[in-house]
Amino acid sequence: MNYIRFFRLIPRGKSMKDMLAILANAVLMLTYPILRHRRPMVRYSFSYGDLRFLCPGGFYGMLGLASSEPSVKNVLEVERSGDAIDVGANIGFYSILLSRFTGRVIAVEPDPFYFEYLLTNISVNGCTNVIPFRMAAWSAEEDLNLIRPLSGVPLDSHVMKGDAADNPSAKVRARTLDALARETGCHPSIVKIDAEGAEAEVLLGMQRVMTLDRPVIVFEARKETIHKCQEILSQKGFEVSMMPDGNYLAQPKRE
Repeated sequence: MNYIRFFRLIPRGKSMKDMLAILANAVLMLTYPILRHRRPMVRYSFSYGDLRFLCPGGFYGMLGLASSEPSVKNVLEVERSGDAIDVGANIGFYSILLSRFTGRVIAVEPDPFYFEYLLTNISVNGCTNVIPFRMAAWSAEEDLNLIRPLSGVPLDSHVMKGDAADNPSAKVRARTLDALARETGCHPSIVKIDAEGAEAEVLLGMQRVMTLDRPVIVFEARKETIHKCQEILSQKGFEVSMMPDGNYLAQPKRE
């Protein structure tokens, strides 16, 4: 199904070169199970409305389709007072989207590979209110290992503590969102978290933000972490519900 949807992305390429690159990605991914070649990383640019994004290849451009995570977009594309925090900003798609509807956007991305795309897309779209930080959001300030599970390719990269990580690709500095919010004077009304399994650690590091700012939180969670996330959020007075596309929405309980 993803492959069929991916072909619909071709007309969203910003140029004929981009359209051909998207087609090449689709063909490479379709043949990967048979030929077992290196995962495709043919970069291209795609559009979402009047926004433009450069991505490293693969399925990333599917974010530009209306059918991709529509419930997340419905929550994020709402005018809000206050600021926003995007944890796991990746190439900056949601950070830049949020910049249209909030004050400042704190964009957190630990992987230097994706961080360069984040900087490029911030510049291309003229987002003066997006502030990028190359770091990991965590429950404490410490050094973590950046893991790239597929032969060092920066797809599905994530961070882990040193005693739990095998074959780390790099070291990355981790900080709490509470510390980052104090440093920047950020008061988020919405927080998006896509931390590849580290979502509970991120939530543990934003206790002050949850108490004082009471933001809406949109997050991804794995089956092994969702119970812990729900427990943390419930203790801070948030209600958690699953969204139609499989992500989760946490909102402050009404008094």
